[in-house]
Amino acid sequence: MTKSLEFNVDTTIGATLIPTLYDNDDVVKDLSSCTEILFKFQKPDGSVVEKTGGFNTNGVDGKCLYTFVAGDLDQTGVWYYWLKLTSPTFIVATNERKPFSVR
Repeated sequence: MTKSLEFNVDTTIGATLIPTLYDNDDVVKDLSSCTEILFKFQKPDGSVVEKTGGFNTNGVDGKCLYTFVAGDLDQTGVWYYWLKLTSPTFIVATNERKPFSVR
């Protein structure tokens, strides 16, 4: 999905998280039929919040997007994210949490 990410608490408004999803054969997963893109974030204190995402383009490229808004990244430290995507023909739920840092 992504490599290492780091955000500053004071400059996170408008920052984007754009992971790319691949299938088991390392082929980009077409997400264009998804009706729900859910980003789950685990804060440094262990609490989890869910945020609705969207497509970076049209989803065919396997990329989804979340744009941080004021108040999203309210704790410094290591955060984790993972995804749940729903379409009429499949549900993708990533089980590997990806870390990023907030300073």
